[in-house]
Amino acid sequence: MKTILIGSIVFVIWSSMSTYLYVCQIKGLCPDETEQIQASVTVMPEVEPVTQPADPEPEVIPKVKLESPGSFIVHHGYNHDEFIQDGEFDTYVDLLEAYLEEAPASKIVLVGYADNIASETSNYELGLRRADYTKNYLIAHGISGSLITTTSKGESFPIEKNTTKYGRAKNRRTEIEIN
Repeated sequence: MKTILIGSIVFVIWSSMSTYLYVCQIKGLCPDETEQIQASVTVMPEVEPVTQPADPEPEVIPKVKLESPGSFIVHHGYNHDEFIQDGEFDTYVDLLEAYLEEAPASKIVLVGYADNIASETSNYELGLRRADYTKNYLIAHGISGSLITTTSKGESFPIEKNTTKYGRAKNRRTEIEIN
């Protein structure tokens, strides 16, 4: 009786762990439990024109040159192309669009990355799909596709260790660079 009871407990534990590994780790169907990682962007305050009393001759107000919005990191969910939505990215896209109107010779480079869970080839392809998804998002928000180049570095160049869920979540990203 003792043997049957211990055997039943071991069987239940083994089957639970096997199911978890198959469904979550191999198939990737479990939701990722990591917190959404918030990318940071510096928002430059708008320059307000100084109003002076009207002169008989109209004064020419010099155009204020916008500064580059800089680089930005978009994070993606486990084994997905779609990125984690946040208001900061939308603000960045608005700043980028305004900057490109003033500096149309600028180019955008999107570099996709992945964690090291799958094979090197799969991670390269996933990084490229992530960069392409981000490109399509930028195009849908009014940025010309001819200004955007996409590439992938797969699992190369992690920004965190891939030994923890947090580290892997940080490495699933697309970096936006302005040239």
